[in-house]
Amino acid sequence: RLMIRDDGLRGLSVFTELEFQLAKELATGEGIRIQYRVNLTDSFTTIGSYTFADIGAVISHHVIPGIPACEFVQLRVLFLGTATTTPQMRSVTLR
Repeated sequence: RLMIRDDGLRGLSVFTELEFQLAKELATGEGIRIQYRVNLTDSFTTIGSYTFADIGAVISHHVIPGIPACEFVQLRVLFLGTATTTPQMRSVTLR
């Protein structure tokens, strides 16, 4: 878990795009869920769940995150795997 602050701007940051990249394609039964919160006392809110059944065997995916304007944001990525495989995260980028 990592708190991210945009020091390049005064005031609040607005995120219009989220991209995740995986080290290998999603396989059958795999997926990820991405969540955020804007302070350490709030519960996490789900941006989305992205499974093989929904988006296929992809390495990257773009979404509109729906994060409100904020000074700080904390992301959490949860992995859905099988008994033998788990998605391999490379990066998550907010723009």
